[in-house]
Amino acid sequence: MNRSENSSGPHATRTPVQGAPGLYRQARRHVHMTRRLDISLYRKSFLYLALVGLTLYAVLFSTTPAVHDFFHEFRHHLMLVPCH
Repeated sequence: MNRSENSSGPHATRTPVQGAPGLYRQARRHVHMTRRLDISLYRKSFLYLALVGLTLYAVLFSTTPAVHDFFHEFRHHLMLVPCH
């Protein structure tokens, strides 16, 4: 039976091959999926700056008690952000 007779779509169930060939096929599938996730430098820098901005906002301006209490002394030592 050739491959076209065995598959009926992208999610067709195939009988697993014993040992490494099945694992090799699965690894190749994951490598192919990972290559499609490549993003441009502009998007990477935007995501990085957004993450840094959100982190700084959480540390310096958050009024959530758990975050504020943990960084309270740090905020006072910076003398940039009033917290009282």
